[in-house]
Amino acid sequence: MYNNFIKNSAGEVFPRVLPKVISRVISRVISKSLPISGVFFVMVFGIFLNSCSLFVKEKIILWTDQPEAAAYVEYFNSLHNFSKVEICYKENILKELSDIKKQPAAQHPDLVMGYRLNSLNSSENYRSLDKLLGDDKIDPKNFYTGILSTGRENGRQMLLPVSFNLPTLIFNRKINEKVSSITISLDEIKNLCKEFNKTQGSHLKKLGFSPFWNEDFIYYVAVLFGNSFSKREEGNINVEDAKIKDAQNYIFSWIKEINGGYKIERAFTEKYINVPMYKLVDDGRILFAFISSKDLLSIPEEKRKDLTFRWLSYKDKIPVEDDILYAGISAAAENRRGAEIFMKWLFTPSVQKELIKINHFKRLNIFGVCNGFSAFKKVTEREIPNESQMFLGHIPPADFLIFPEPKPADWNSTKERLISEWFVDEKK
Repeated sequence: MYNNFIKNSAGEVFPRVLPKVISRVISRVISKSLPISGVFFVMVFGIFLNSCSLFVKEKIILWTDQPEAAAYVEYFNSLHNFSKVEICYKENILKELSDIKKQPAAQHPDLVMGYRLNSLNSSENYRSLDKLLGDDKIDPKNFYTGILSTGRENGRQMLLPVSFNLPTLIFNRKINEKVSSITISLDEIKNLCKEFNKTQGSHLKKLGFSPFWNEDFIYYVAVLFGNSFSKREEGNINVEDAKIKDAQNYIFSWIKEINGGYKIERAFTEKYINVPMYKLVDDGRILFAFISSKDLLSIPEEKRKDLTFRWLSYKDKIPVEDDILYAGISAAAENRRGAEIFMKWLFTPSVQKELIKINHFKRLNIFGVCNGFSAFKKVTEREIPNESQMFLGHIPPADFLIFPEPKPADWNSTKERLISEWFVDEKK
């Protein structure tokens, strides 16, 4: 069917009919078999055709949980005459995809972009992207080593990673010289907290940090102690008890030996941890606050100038957060060709460079690509520091990164239950 269409440099397709009509008319004008007035008719006719059904503007439907994607879609649409993306915000894309048969075909997504789309047993929701990968297409060599496999299932590339984030410790610049340059290890945090903690009688007046302030911190300690929470053959998650026990003991000793015990720590938490953590760091009440890298720019700029940050690490390993942002083509796509045009465009290094600039130009208060480090190694290493000065000297070493295994769709609630079980006795 595509023999009657022409593809332009942007990859868009439009009918051959207009060039053929113009060609025939010009030939007749040259042979003087058509009056000059016919030329004017052709010009008017061409303008008319440009707005009629012969030049249908292809609609590409994108489902996303990323509000920031709207700026990128606007940029794409400004560059493409015949392929236009319509964005549809979905809070829970996986749930919507599982109920897709209940929706009219006209509302089915062509593209999806969101967190955790690689959840276990979700590959049936997507079309394989294998044919889009190659040296002259989307080049796999552009990606960080190991990240592509997180979007692969049964040997097929079902999703492409867009960006990722890292667990982060923020602290006052006053102790900057005491901390390693890019990462901060668990042992460094403990030792600095030991120096910082201050008691008055039986009460803590200053407390450097508590692992119990954030369940995600406990989870990443377990990851750093070697537990990948990978999928078993029967489909559930493998929890390696010996490695969990090592992580538990490490945190138990921290609470007891550095912080004085759970009861004393809890009293401090109930008294002081009732405002944003970065404020307590700024006030000198605590030494460290744990956040995601995607929340760095949410700290007010006037507070941020006195703070700095490091990536959580242990033995030269940095855990990548489970919330990797993925893009893919829906199995229910009505406009697969249009979806492929968008995917090839998005996964072009020069395009991602422009997207990073758009963040600043539109004052989106995000960094990188959709508020994360680009899955393209060179884009992260070169373009993010150029556009966001706060990342100068803070780009994580590629060989430190531990990319997470796919998890079940209900992993957040499962993780919360597991962590509660690990420390239930300690909190009694």
